[in-house]
Amino acid sequence: MTLSSELVEIVCPECKATKKVALPMDILNQNKFRLIKMQVSEKICKHTFIVFFDPNTRKIVGAQKIDITFKVSSEEFKILEQSFSLKGLIYLFGIYGTMCLFHANIFNYSVRIFSTSFPEEYLEVIQNYFIQKINQNNHSFSISKLDDFYFLKPYVLTSLFADTLILDSDKNILNTPWESDLNFEIDLLRNALSIKDQKKQLEMISDEIELLLIELNLVTKTLKKQPPLKKEELPTYIEKHFQTSLIYKYGTTLLEEYIKKTNQSELLL
Repeated sequence: MTLSSELVEIVCPECKATKKVALPMDILNQNKFRLIKMQVSEKICKHTFIVFFDPNTRKIVGAQKIDITFKVSSEEFKILEQSFSLKGLIYLFGIYGTMCLFHANIFNYSVRIFSTSFPEEYLEVIQNYFIQKINQNNHSFSISKLDDFYFLKPYVLTSLFADTLILDSDKNILNTPWESDLNFEIDLLRNALSIKDQKKQLEMISDEIELLLIELNLVTKTLKKQPPLKKEELPTYIEKHFQTSLIYKYGTTLLEEYIKKTNQSELLL
């Protein structure tokens, strides 16, 4: 595949600075999913944000600020290669891509990386980082490369990978198979990055994810003891019975996603 590019004007949602940025159009043109999410960091201004690109109209249709700024230099990453950490993820995939990886791990979506240059050995390192250090309850979490063959066969791409998180090595998110926002992951990363000690940082991330999963499991067990609820009844139910939970704090879309991914759709009407 020829990785050509095209200039597209991008506007910062915070300060309204504008600049034309080269986007990998060959990849975007082959995409048959929803909007492409692209991270913009220091290309236009000092702010970090994502833009939403519609491959059908070939236009930017929206933008969202990411209220986290964190830099990792290539020199730092060389050190991180010896002991992979959260900084390594951010260096490779950016803040938003890292948030997506955490979400995929929590809800057990498979991950595919589209890149002709992404080192194979990184995939195993990243996968082991999640399985061994972040979420030991999810041993089936998988990260692998996506061959460009699938982009030349869009009908195959759509049918096989609709439920897969797809990223590339340019920090673009080509497919997010969920409707949930990432507010939990935003707070998770923000709090983790405020901790300098890597061991304590890992413990904090692991503990928060484990707590969320425990609460999601507890709520679903409780729901099994009563007649199915309508989706619109969930917020009231959570407010009444689980007001101190992370689910109440971050919204019932997390619960709906957990129910779907754990094949418990009978709990909801």
